[in-house]
Amino acid sequence: MKVCLTGASGYIGQYLIKELVRSNHTVLAISRSKPVIEPINYNFVKVDLCDTQNIHRVLKTFRPNLLIHCAAAIPCNDSREEQIRSKRDNICATRTLLSALTASNTFNCIFISTISVYSNKKASDSSKIISERDLVNPIDFYGLHKLEAENLCKEWVAHNPSRSLSILRLSGVHGGNRTTGAIFSFVKNALSFENIFLPSPYSRFSFLHISDAVRAILMTISSKRLKGIQILNIAGAEDIELVVVAEKIISLIDTKSNIYKGDLEPLFWGISYKKAQKDIGYIPTPMDIWLPVEITYLRHQINK
Repeated sequence: MKVCLTGASGYIGQYLIKELVRSNHTVLAISRSKPVIEPINYNFVKVDLCDTQNIHRVLKTFRPNLLIHCAAAIPCNDSREEQIRSKRDNICATRTLLSALTASNTFNCIFISTISVYSNKKASDSSKIISERDLVNPIDFYGLHKLEAENLCKEWVAHNPSRSLSILRLSGVHGGNRTTGAIFSFVKNALSFENIFLPSPYSRFSFLHISDAVRAILMTISSKRLKGIQILNIAGAEDIELVVVAEKIISLIDTKSNIYKGDLEPLFWGISYKKAQKDIGYIPTPMDIWLPVEITYLRHQINK
């Protein structure tokens, strides 16, 4: 299959390129900078997704069977500048890309979205696990912009019943070369014998490993999808408290680091992957399997 991948130099994109090539797909990688990966057989075009003329030219030339829209602008803070960047790279870029798909007669799209289109559950909620049945109600501009991009993709499908769209709402992705987030921070502190401070220790999350995120995308490609739209949450195996994750890491590293607990109200970002299990056969790797491997990898990276 001829696959066009946007966001090729990004965190998920660089892992995904390798697996697409290994699965014998012909890959066109699009990004504003070339991915830093070992030599493999794929095509690369440096282009800005908001550059209408060049995007149309690239897709008309390549004529992909499938677009995987992985590119996104994840804000570093809530400044006005980051809001402008997020709107441009999450909404305007998607709109331009979809018009290019129409011009190139591409009928299939996988849009990589985020659980930020939901709002976190409250302690009073009877069910604290977020499923696709929950109403979308973003609490920040990033979630709002990704939701608007989702809606643009849905409109694209609505204009032609032969088109198909899979929206994958990823939980927080960790592992590999990510150098931010809870897992990396906890491991780094524990390896340095520094204490781990948890402002909201009993907040619950579904940590998604990078390998599972990529595997879910590949499973979506190979699944027998009907025309139309499917929305799937892609999450880790556990709905787990931050304090439990920190305790696991300290135990595995056997460090003298201590955990200090704050008293902020817990947030509940537990995500159900049951629909993805039913529709594409996705089952995430348990944390007790991937976390020790991740610690070994990070130990090597941090000690370089």
